[in-house]
Amino acid sequence: MLCFPAVIAEHLPGHRSVRRAFQLAKTGRPRVIAVFALMGVAVMAVVVLYGSLAAVLDSGSILDALARPNMLYVVVTGLASPWFTAVVLLLYHDRRIRLEMIDSEGEQ
Repeated sequence: MLCFPAVIAEHLPGHRSVRRAFQLAKTGRPRVIAVFALMGVAVMAVVVLYGSLAAVLDSGSILDALARPNMLYVVVTGLASPWFTAVVLLLYHDRRIRLEMIDSEGEQ
């Protein structure tokens, strides 16, 4: 996931951006995995909570009960996409600063 910001920010081609993403995540792999897992758990928690609540409160057909959580998942992931993008960009920036030790004045 960190290869997309590498393509944009560093103007790298595809294979080099993947190599750069692995280089950035090498020392902070647990942090990167934890952030992505937390994002997935947050979306699934919202879907399960509201999907089960809607299924319990509504006494419609079985087909409606099966379709509603899927529609909710599509809506929640659509609304969460900008948040995911911001988290990936912040994570990329954080990993780059930690790896290259860039200070606030832009010096290394």
